Amino acid sequence: MKNLLYNDYRKGLVKNPHHVGPIITSPDYSFKDSRPIPYGVGQLRRIQKHQKYVKQVVQLVGEIDRAVERHAMLMKEKEDEKQKILDSKLKPKGQKLITST
Repeated sequence: MKNLLYNDYRKGLVKNPHHVGPIITSPDYSFKDSRPIPYGVGQLRRIQKHQKYVKQVVQLVGEIDRAVERHAMLMKEKEDEKQKILDSKLKPKGQKLITST
């Protein structure tokens, strides 16, 4: 029963509140003359992790774009080949063809 109440209480809350929020992302102090503050160890690690994610996302989006372009090119080539075959087939002869020209 106690576990059931605990789960209801935690519903909708973040799993670990110490990983998100302004307390984590904001600097601990600031200078009065607005000098930049050096990154903390955890903040620098998070920044590097996010940069790694961004690089990976850009790479994967590029791969998807190339795959979509390649698919469109293959479909166009297939359609062109089909049209080439239709154009190379023998044409009907006879009176109908003579009167149309």
